[in-house]
Amino acid sequence: MINVSFRLTLASVKVPRSRSFLARDLRISYTLTLIAVLAVGATLVLGQFDRPILGTISDVLSPTLALVALFMAILASKKIGVRRNGRLSIVWFSLVSGMFSWFLAEVAWSIYPLILQMSTPYPSAADAFGTIGYFPILAGLGLQVFSFREAFAARHVLAVSLGVAILGILGLSFLLPVVAVGETLQALLVSSTYSVLDVIALSVAIPTVLVFAKGSFWKPFLFLVLGIVLALSAHLLTTWATSNGTYYSGHPLELFFDWGYLSAALGFYEMRKKFAGGVL
Repeated sequence: MINVSFRLTLASVKVPRSRSFLARDLRISYTLTLIAVLAVGATLVLGQFDRPILGTISDVLSPTLALVALFMAILASKKIGVRRNGRLSIVWFSLVSGMFSWFLAEVAWSIYPLILQMSTPYPSAADAFGTIGYFPILAGLGLQVFSFREAFAARHVLAVSLGVAILGILGLSFLLPVVAVGETLQALLVSSTYSVLDVIALSVAIPTVLVFAKGSFWKPFLFLVLGIVLALSAHLLTTWATSNGTYYSGHPLELFFDWGYLSAALGFYEMRKKFAGGVL
């Protein structure tokens, strides 16, 4: 009788302990991510005093952080695939595919200065992988949003969507004429494609955060979408900086890319931990 009672007591505390461990692990992950964010920021700011060295650090740092995000994405997708099939698995597989393409873009970008000892041309293979990565990410976001399409009819969500779209159109009307000056036709097409896809993706990603303001998906999707928004903003800003000749390897704008990868990695990690802990 005592043995049975003891077993029932252990069973009753099993779930709370699991949630307690999950909360502890997430606190640790938040702390480590914050330290990484500050370290990356300090590196790019202080490195401005020695741009040649900073350029090398940047060429190594960005693909490394993209690899971390990709690794966390694969782990999350694997855990979700084991626990659940259907729409959710397809959504996260699409996001992993987009992250993989963006990782290849970072690697391709860094190969030119680190291995070939030359400036990365524009456009290049990096831009091909970078552009391709948008489509699975848009597909994943779109499929996730479709499940909650009624929530997008809410007044505040529609207002945000319309605001993002208007700002995006205004931004394109300012950016594209600047980009067009002195560009080859091929470079102009690539820059225009980047910019248009950025605006489309932002118009989907930002309102998505509002839709998931409640429920278990909130924090993981918040960090993931924040990472995507930072990366998209970086694309727009670096396109503008490149067009006016002010961009260089190690430019402070690269913080948007690096912080975006860190944020996405945290989102994927939290999603995986919640599935592992049986919270979702």
